[in-house]
Amino acid sequence: MSVLTKTTHRRKHAMEELHLLSLRFRCFMSTYVDVSQDPKVKASQQRLLNQIKRALPSPEFQANYMDHMGTIGTDGRFALHINNDMTHCTVLRTSTLANVHQFLRGGA
Repeated sequence: MSVLTKTTHRRKHAMEELHLLSLRFRCFMSTYVDVSQDPKVKASQQRLLNQIKRALPSPEFQANYMDHMGTIGTDGRFALHINNDMTHCTVLRTSTLANVHQFLRGGA
């Protein structure tokens, strides 16, 4: 179950969805080949990290993005990973499969 595909009325889910949508929009608008190098994407990542640190992530968010890579949205163009202690966030274009394979091998 993706956080971005379900309508919810819980405040925690709504805030997570808002930050994920903002991050996804920044990724779409980025002209960088490596979206994680874009300053606007970095700012969105930091806002997302701050939100989930402030109000602990929902179980759905944890299942999708914590300690493994999950796609942002239903089209699967971008993938997000947040480490378990919520200190580092990684966003990759899934169209560049080399980046995903490098991440899965532990290179990111």
